[in-house]
Amino acid sequence: MLSDKFFKHRKRILSMRPTSRKLITVVILSVFIILACAYSLIAPTFEGPDENVHYRYVKSLLDSTLPRSEYLRSPPLYYAMAAGLLYFINHPEKIEVTPRTKKRKGINRFRHRHEEIFPFSGTARAVHLLRLLSVVTGFFTLLVFYRIYRLVFADSPALTLTALSISAFLPKFTWMNSVMNNDSLVWLLSALAIYFLIRFVQTENQIKYLACSGFVTGLAIYTKVNALVIPFSVILFIFYYRKFALKSLLREGGVFCALTFIGGGWYLFHRIYLGINPDNLHFTSIFKLFTNASTAASIKYVDTATGFSRLLNGDFLYQRLIQMCWSYLGWHNITGPVFYDYIYSAVLVLALTGLVASIFRHSDNKQIIPDKHIRVFFIIMAIAMTVAMLVYMYENGSGDARYMFPALPAFVVLLLEGLSFYLNKQWKWLLAFLPVLMLLNNMALVKNMAKSYKHGFRKLMITEELRTTSSMYESPVKKVVIICMPFAAMSYPNTAIMLHTATG
Repeated sequence: MLSDKFFKHRKRILSMRPTSRKLITVVILSVFIILACAYSLIAPTFEGPDENVHYRYVKSLLDSTLPRSEYLRSPPLYYAMAAGLLYFINHPEKIEVTPRTKKRKGINRFRHRHEEIFPFSGTARAVHLLRLLSVVTGFFTLLVFYRIYRLVFADSPALTLTALSISAFLPKFTWMNSVMNNDSLVWLLSALAIYFLIRFVQTENQIKYLACSGFVTGLAIYTKVNALVIPFSVILFIFYYRKFALKSLLREGGVFCALTFIGGGWYLFHRIYLGINPDNLHFTSIFKLFTNASTAASIKYVDTATGFSRLLNGDFLYQRLIQMCWSYLGWHNITGPVFYDYIYSAVLVLALTGLVASIFRHSDNKQIIPDKHIRVFFIIMAIAMTVAMLVYMYENGSGDARYMFPALPAFVVLLLEGLSFYLNKQWKWLLAFLPVLMLLNNMALVKNMAKSYKHGFRKLMITEELRTTSSMYESPVKKVVIICMPFAAMSYPNTAIMLHTATG
């Protein structure tokens, strides 16, 4: 009797009324915005990965000067948008590197001064405005993710919301959408490309959706080079989808590639400008796998190893491909509690084995993706992105899991597919434990980050400069922070902590 009531209650939750679904979606998006804003406000200026490089590129455009040669490898779409946003803002650059604090856990990588006290001024104001742009971009990315998951899990609103919450609360996704970078924009454009391709498959093959997917893919390539995996995956999928018919591949693949070139022809032009040779083409370096040593020797703070042996280093692959999804924030110096690593690792092993089993057993009641073609596309994209990441790691001796996030919807859907293999229909609600775990992980990371940068501020801030400005913000800002962000305000560095430091 009790068991029957329990499962009836679970069934009501899983069926979910439209009003409840919308309310939960709003809650998920709101929590994401709160987390992203907390990360953005807690992390001092340039403490996000490569923020100083991104800012210098934007500043070079604002100063009407040509970008330096090392910037030319980065596609310019994001930087042009950022420069337009900052056009009417005073943007002096005052970056002071602190060599003794580099790569030490919990200590600032840069010196920070009184202009970083809220309300920000100078460079700090410009950086935080661009961070706000990342938060907004992340919000719209999640809206596109929601549309993708609704198409994939058409018969299961609960799975749609579970997939959305996993995407929103994945710590590295939340973190990167809170700091200045071009990743947030390429994730949005990649998500749009995936969405239009799914519409092409599910709406009687209307070519307009494939054309839209191609154009948005071009814009993604115009933003960051890792989006090159998308056209490769789409061409392979079309070849499969049309049952290896060359005529269909040439027609539909030609439309996709033509629109991709219109949107992102910069990359091809840029490579021709640099010169067509193996050193200037990313993916051709794989042919040097067994002959040349890795470039890791030339990169500071990265252990030296040959390229092939690095790809066989299990600890290195685990850290770069998997662990960085939920840890190593900041300049890879902010980590969370270790026990999350064990839980996530166990979940990933179960998901991978379950996915393989569901593919080979062809058990319909275990598969949660109704459209087998979409499943195949996600598998192709996940494999292609993983292989591209391995090639990049060989070339550069380093890497970061976020480089694979243009395929994040594919990874999330396949993760849920693998975990669902072990659960009967009435137990599918247990999948909700994963986003809850990620939310707790985010809160722990926020706390660790605040404590870490609190220590750095006390060491590096100029007390005399703070004393001249703290009286303006001491009481009201503290109250606002404590009321609006209680879990982030425990060690809030930009206001409460810095003011506390200044006043002793």
